[in-house]
Amino acid sequence: LYTARMLELLQRSRIRCNINAHRFSGREAAHRLLISPAISSCLARKARAGQSLEPAQTGRSAGTGKLAPYHDFLKELVEQDGDITLFELRNALFMAEGVHHLFLHKG
Repeated sequence: LYTARMLELLQRSRIRCNINAHRFSGREAAHRLLISPAISSCLARKARAGQSLEPAQTGRSAGTGKLAPYHDFLKELVEQDGDITLFELRNALFMAEGVHHLFLHKG
């Protein structure tokens, strides 16, 4: 069995092979591998430029954000009760730390 990440890396290596070894265009590789032509073309440009085909990191860096100071507390709650809901987490954070849920809203 392959994980989603492994499949993605396998697919990217297949694209690189089709582009470099077989000299296919991005569209030809997409048709052959049954993937989106836009994604294949983008990866083909990267492959030809010698860039990595690894996916770019998304999201914020670990340890940032409004909940970062309460990470250990929230992690402990989830470890104690794996079925805890977001509302229960919110209420526990308010009761223990005095953090109101409006503080957590974007604005």
